[in-house]
Amino acid sequence: MSLYNLLVCNIISFSFLPSKDGEIWNSSCNICHCYAKNVTCTKIACPVIDCSAAEILAPQNNCCPQCDPLKRPCFDGPFRYSHSDVWQSQLDCILNQCQDGIIIPYIIQCPSIVCSKGKKLETLAGECCPKCISDCSSNNSELKLNVHQKDPCTLCVNDKNEQKCYSPKCLPCGSKAESFQNDSCCYCFQDTCADECLTCKDADKKFCLDCKNRSKVLLQGKCLTNCPDGYFSDENNECKSCSSSCKTCFGNMTSQCSSCEKGYYLQKGQCVKSCDSNFYAFDGYCLECHESCLSCHGPNSNDCISCALSGQLLQNGTCVDECIGHFYIADGYCLECNESCARCLKDGTCQYCEDNFYLEEEYCVDECTGGYYKFLDAYCLSCHDECQGCFGPLPFQCTSCPFGQFLLENSCVWDCGQGYFGDLGAGICGKCHPDCRACLGGPSKDKCLTCSRGYLLPYIGTHFGSCVDECPAGYYLTADGNCAGKWHLL
Repeated sequence: MSLYNLLVCNIISFSFLPSKDGEIWNSSCNICHCYAKNVTCTKIACPVIDCSAAEILAPQNNCCPQCDPLKRPCFDGPFRYSHSDVWQSQLDCILNQCQDGIIIPYIIQCPSIVCSKGKKLETLAGECCPKCISDCSSNNSELKLNVHQKDPCTLCVNDKNEQKCYSPKCLPCGSKAESFQNDSCCYCFQDTCADECLTCKDADKKFCLDCKNRSKVLLQGKCLTNCPDGYFSDENNECKSCSSSCKTCFGNMTSQCSSCEKGYYLQKGQCVKSCDSNFYAFDGYCLECHESCLSCHGPNSNDCISCALSGQLLQNGTCVDECIGHFYIADGYCLECNESCARCLKDGTCQYCEDNFYLEEEYCVDECTGGYYKFLDAYCLSCHDECQGCFGPLPFQCTSCPFGQFLLENSCVWDCGQGYFGDLGAGICGKCHPDCRACLGGPSKDKCLTCSRGYLLPYIGTHFGSCVDECPAGYYLTADGNCAGKWHLL
C-alpha cells in the first residue's frame, strides 16, 4: 500500500469513524473505497442537469447540482399557501409566512404616530395598528360612512376616498370540526392522512408526501426504514432511483454505485464488465494495482503481470531495472536459470554451475553422461569420437567402446591382435594364456589357436588346444609347425 493510502486509512480509522473492509464513502466530492487497508478515491463527475417543470435546480452547495422538488406548501385551515407566501394570521397583529411547509409567524411592529389638530389616534376594526382619524366631536361635523358587503364573508367601508374591507376573525382549528358548523365563514380543515404521513395527496390520503417520522424515507408514497436496492436516499429523505448499472448506490450518477449487479465489477464507484488495465478483479470489485504495475493479479508489488515503466523487466511478478540472481532476460521477463546453475548467460545458457554439479553443454548435471568426462571438477567435456566413454579428449583415453569394438590399452580396436582375444560381453580385449600366440574366447591354456612356443596339440575335430613341447605319440610335425594326427593322412 502506498504512503498516501496508508495515511488516508489512518485518518479514517482514528480521526473519524473506523472504516470497515469494503466500505465506500463520499469525501470532499470524491468516492473512496477501502479494501484490505487499501484506499482508492476518484473525483465525482457531474452530469448535465435538466429539471422538469415540477422541479427546481438545487443550489450548488454539494459536489453536483441536483433537481429538487418544489418547496412544500402550507395549509392554514382550509387555505393553501405556496412557499414564501405571506398572509395575515387569524390572530391580531400577526403575519404568517410559508417556509417549505412550515408556517412562520411574525408580530407586526406598529410605528409611533402623533396626530395633528382635529384628528385623534384610533385603531379601527380589522386593523392592527392605530391611525389618525378626524375627531367628530371637535368640529361637530357628522361622519358619513358608506358601508357595503363585498361577499358573504367580507364587509367594506368607504370613508371619503378610502375603502377598507374586513373579514371575520376565525378561531384556530380545534380537534373538533363541529366548533365551526354554525359559521359559514369559518370552518376547520380536517387532516385525514394515514397515520405515518405528515402530509398526503388530497385524492389519496394513504399516499404520503412527507413522513411524520423524519428518520424514515419516502418511496412512492410509502414511509420506509431504508431505501430498497436500486434506490438511494436524498437530502429530503426521499428514495430516488440509482443508475441502471448499480445494485445499490448513494447518488443517481453512474459514478455513485456502492455495489453492482451480477456479472459487473465495482471500479471507483462505477459498475463495469471488466477492470481497467491498472486494476484487478476481486470479489466483485476492481481494486488498484501497485503503482509499479501496468496490469496485475493482486495489490502487492510482486503481483505484476506487466510493468508501468517502459524498459523495466518482470522478475517473479516484480518490476525491476535488471535481473537479479539466477535469472536471464527473455522478451522483457527475467526467467529463472536451472536451479543448479550458478550464473546464466543472456540467452539462458548456463555459464557455470553450483558446487557438486558439472556443466555439460548448457545444463548442470550431478554426473557426466556417456560420451563425456569430468574436467577441472566443474565441466563435462565430450570424448573423442572413437570412444564411447573416456577420461580425456584423446583417442587413447577411452574407458569404453562402441558396440562391436574392443577396448585395448584405452583405445578402441576392431581386432585385438596377437596375444589377445575379443570379449564381446565386456567389450574389451582379454589376454590369452602365455603359451598362446593367438587364442579363442578366453585365457585358458586349452584355448590356443597358435602357440608362442612349442607346438599346437589339437584334438580330433577341433582347431584349438594346448601347446606342448613335442608332438605326442601318434602325431607328427607338419611343415607349418603343428602336430598333426595320423587321421590327417586318411
